[in-house]
Amino acid sequence: MSAVSKLEIINLALGYLKQRKIASVDESSPQANEAGRCYNTSLKDILRTSDCSFSKVSLPLALNADYMAFATWTAGTEYAVGNLVQNGTDHYRCITAHTAGATFDDTYWTEASTLYGGQWLYAYAYPSNCLAIKVIYNDQTKDMSVGEEFEKVYDSVNGTNVILTNCVNAYAKYTFDITDTTLFDSSFVRAFAHRLAADMAPNLTGDDAIAESELNKSVIAVSEAQRMDSYEKKDDSARRQTSPYEEVR
Repeated sequence: MSAVSKLEIINLALGYLKQRKIASVDESSPQANEAGRCYNTSLKDILRTSDCSFSKVSLPLALNADYMAFATWTAGTEYAVGNLVQNGTDHYRCITAHTAGATFDDTYWTEASTLYGGQWLYAYAYPSNCLAIKVIYNDQTKDMSVGEEFEKVYDSVNGTNVILTNCVNAYAKYTFDITDTTLFDSSFVRAFAHRLAADMAPNLTGDDAIAESELNKSVIAVSEAQRMDSYEKKDDSARRQTSPYEEVR
């Protein structure tokens, strides 16, 4: 299968549902409207589960200094929303900008120890184009298939996701939020079309059994896409095996 367009993927999914094809993604029809409603969500979901190489990236993470260090709370200091302090053995995040008085006033703060206090050394901004973090690592990581320990958390004060880890100079392998259909391989296209069909089926067919069937077909197609994708990987374990020459010696 050569490179396909968004329209072709939608029509493939509609074919699985025995629905009529659409001439344009912008046309006014139940099929086009339902495809428009489901397409982006279905794509993100299938990318998260497929783990195919065309959607993987490995990039350095940007440190988020606001989350890294707890300064000692000090009277008379101007604090902004999001600032972190340690007061005694407790850790806090500022929720209201203020100038500290003579004594600590917890009405300006919320406890931060459950997310940050002493648990992690580094915090990184969560990439905006990331659908799923697979591995956190650096050049000292011993097992690249496992990587380093990390945790993704949501900071409700500042409305952003952060990655917490003890890994310095961290890189992340993650699933990229890719939308360019010309980069999709044929196995992935079939898996995506089945997933899209599953999401469109309830409203277009009124038959939940069809939706379940298409979802099952998507799972099977994802496995096949991963199998095909594995042919383009080099198995490092082969380098650890004894060569025939070494065995002869």
